[in-house]
Amino acid sequence: MKSTFVYSSPASIPENAAPTCNNAVGYESENKRWVPRWGFPPGHRQEEHLEVGDGAVWSNLEDMANSDTALRTNELLKPATMKLALTGSRRNSGYELYRDGSGPIHGFCHDGYWRGFNTMYYNYLTDNNTVVLLSNRGNLDLDKFWERLVGLIGKHAQE
Repeated sequence: MKSTFVYSSPASIPENAAPTCNNAVGYESENKRWVPRWGFPPGHRQEEHLEVGDGAVWSNLEDMANSDTALRTNELLKPATMKLALTGSRRNSGYELYRDGSGPIHGFCHDGYWRGFNTMYYNYLTDNNTVVLLSNRGNLDLDKFWERLVGLIGKHAQE
């Protein structure tokens, strides 16, 4: 991964990053006009959240594909660690984990929104495919787009 980083200041952009890694602008519709909404990630920390990345993880499709490959080939996490990550807990019995009823987990996901940017990552373990959607159009319904895309993938995977 060459262009993914946690943005804390302009100095946090990796030196080896492609020149265009930090120039996307998020847009939202306001009074029937597209208004740029790019902004710095929140400057505050919420103590109930342990993550650092809320609005601050910057990436691109190439790096997301590399990350997904590393997960699938056990280069990023050991198999035992991945199994633990996909187990859930008493407090979190399945948040962002896919399963049919009480059956085994067949995938995991994460999505988010920040200042005109929408992101979705869905990793289907049993089908061995991943869907990543990145948008800088704040009002785009990625759920609707994702459902149609997954339908097309399923249809053509059976052919």
